[in-house]
Amino acid sequence: MISIILDQIKLTLAKDYKNPWTIEGGVDGEYIRLVAERILRLKETNNRSMDENVRSALKPVFGRQIQRLLKHDEGDESVPDPLYISRGDIIGFEPDISKIKSKAWDELQEMVGMEEVKASLKSFCNGLLVNFHRELHGKRPLKTGLSRVFIGPPGTGKTTVAKIYGQILSDFNILSSGEVVVKNASHFIGQYIGQSEKFTKEIIEEARGKVLLIDEAYMLNSYRSSAGNGPCPYRQGVLDTIVGEVQNTADDNICVIMCGYKEEMENMLQVANPGLARRFPLADAFYFKEFDDSQLEMVLDLKMKQEETEMTSEAKRVAMENLRLAKLRPNFGNGGEVVNMMARAMANYRTRFGDLKPEERTGDICFLPEDIDPNHTRSDEAESKMTKMFEDFVGLDSVVDKLRSLARQAASLRKRKFKPELSMPFQFVFKGPPGSGKTTTARKLGSIYYNMGLLPTEEVLEVSTLDMVADHVGGTRTKTRKLMEQAVGKVLFIDEAYRLFSSDQDSKFSGEARDELIDAITKPELRNKSLIILAGYDMEMDKLLSSNPGFRGRFRTQFKFPSLDSDVSYELLIKRLKQSVDIGAFADQEKTTIRELLEALQKSEGWANGRDIESISYEIVGQVFEKDWDDDETPTVIANDVMRVLRSRLPPNVLTSGRSDIPDAELYD
Repeated sequence: MISIILDQIKLTLAKDYKNPWTIEGGVDGEYIRLVAERILRLKETNNRSMDENVRSALKPVFGRQIQRLLKHDEGDESVPDPLYISRGDIIGFEPDISKIKSKAWDELQEMVGMEEVKASLKSFCNGLLVNFHRELHGKRPLKTGLSRVFIGPPGTGKTTVAKIYGQILSDFNILSSGEVVVKNASHFIGQYIGQSEKFTKEIIEEARGKVLLIDEAYMLNSYRSSAGNGPCPYRQGVLDTIVGEVQNTADDNICVIMCGYKEEMENMLQVANPGLARRFPLADAFYFKEFDDSQLEMVLDLKMKQEETEMTSEAKRVAMENLRLAKLRPNFGNGGEVVNMMARAMANYRTRFGDLKPEERTGDICFLPEDIDPNHTRSDEAESKMTKMFEDFVGLDSVVDKLRSLARQAASLRKRKFKPELSMPFQFVFKGPPGSGKTTTARKLGSIYYNMGLLPTEEVLEVSTLDMVADHVGGTRTKTRKLMEQAVGKVLFIDEAYRLFSSDQDSKFSGEARDELIDAITKPELRNKSLIILAGYDMEMDKLLSSNPGFRGRFRTQFKFPSLDSDVSYELLIKRLKQSVDIGAFADQEKTTIRELLEALQKSEGWANGRDIESISYEIVGQVFEKDWDDDETPTVIANDVMRVLRSRLPPNVLTSGRSDIPDAELYD
């Protein structure tokens, strides 16, 4: 077979390359024979004709020759022979990264926090070097594919490394260009049968000689959101076409990089066309991780050195604390986050510089803590801010005391140079009846954790179990995981969480959501990155906590919210009314009657404690302003206004203090 291929090479050289070429080693020599052996291996992996494979193998030979001539040193008086084909042109140059001048390789070495990627890429380059020498000694090269899986969250440098990788492959003359073409799943997926295949082939042809980077490649998983109805034919068509068109060999003249999260990429490669896993082996994947604190500090120091700036030690502490919080947000950008932070600091510095006296202005830039974060003292003031934060809370002294205790604990840990985020609770259970202050406290807790420097935002994501549970196999897991990812850096408040527990067979999806929730908060990428609150009735929440061994162990911090008694309800109602209108003096008997009415309402079905008190106060204020007041009069609530609204809400024949009703005379005297 080799002799047949050699004859075809001679024929193609004579037909397509008509000049009298001088070939190092001769047209029958060892180097052309190596090309013939490559063509034989290429023939084993595709269905193209011998003529097509020979032309495909000879094209890079003459491409390398042209590149060699173009790179000839202009100061060199010797003139290279344009009709000479060297060994390097024929089989490629020795891919020794220590000898080849590659700016891309040097750039990668200077990057911070890429140790695993650097090691993976060096191993790949050494693999090319091993194969080069195996071929020279007449041995079959080991399989070394160009295409790769890049695993890691957004913002960790995958696109940057893809450009460097492509340039290195170009420096090695493995890719003719090395340019990076970035696509996402939507570019490949068609709307009718056959269109996905067409789009995919067009994209691959466009990327010949280049690096094709497919971002969020897991979206091509044909079983993604299939609702149990089998694989999606449009996504399946994309992956099947990639398998058919990309052999992942050094002769492909294309490098395909699939990017995505670890779990999603692993799942896609497990269920997709088996050929996909062979072309994109996870064993050869490049892993990209979020920078740790020391790496972020290195980037920060490098940035200041480049810009000839500096900062005080306290500003440095604030900067590192801000970067730590930024890591809790979705799509943390590693070094890019440092750049953004310093851009904001420079803007704040310019403002401060403009306010300086002329004699205080210098050319030296030294950032202060307020340049990095104008609100940098909030963690020191977290406990003192709580007094104002809870001044409108009534009947929740035990809850407020627990929250104050958390603030003191965080302050003490930080004062002693410990990391509060390693000791403070991030999972809570709020138990109590409706309207007892659970949702309001969740919002306050978000502000407290933000002020303590434990969350990057005060935002509260209020959901129910309906936002977690789907109606088909596999859907619940996806919904719950997406919700958890959406809640990163925020407070996730799950109301009526006890619905995640049910003994009914029809509610198996609720159990799936419950188990996925527990699993998600134990994973490193999500653990302690959001504050999760499960809320519901006392008994029902106890059942939920007992339904999975992981619940009680992870949701150890519990707040109990009591029903408001008549005295507390009265105090809360008066406080709410005073926020809007003046209140007249109530006689002792009037106060007693109002308390009796509130006590009766508390016994009625559906009473929602503070929520109903809020509603009642709105109604009373509304009725007061319906009265015809003179211009010089101040709208004022009297006892009868309160009793009238309370009485209107009482169900018929509700007993209060042993009576079947409260007489009108007692209400309106």
